[in-house]
Amino acid sequence: MNPIIPPRKNAVEWYEQEEGDLPDYPRNVALSQIEEIGRKKWKEQSGYHRRSLSETAMYRFKTIHGRKLYSRKMETQQTETKM
Repeated sequence: MNPIIPPRKNAVEWYEQEEGDLPDYPRNVALSQIEEIGRKKWKEQSGYHRRSLSETAMYRFKTIHGRKLYSRKMETQQTETKM
């Protein structure tokens, strides 16, 4: 699974020695897809919106409950978050 990171709006394809020698590189694939279907559609198709929503949820959780859990074990961390 490749990371889903949208390239900058002014991004250009990466290559090693000459243009087009890394066509399957994930960043280059993303750039070509964005060029074809648009940035908004690409984000929907790639699942970026799901990532963004989960990051927003974690930000909200940390804002309300603090930046760390006091419990060390996963079982007690789950109980702590439910409280």
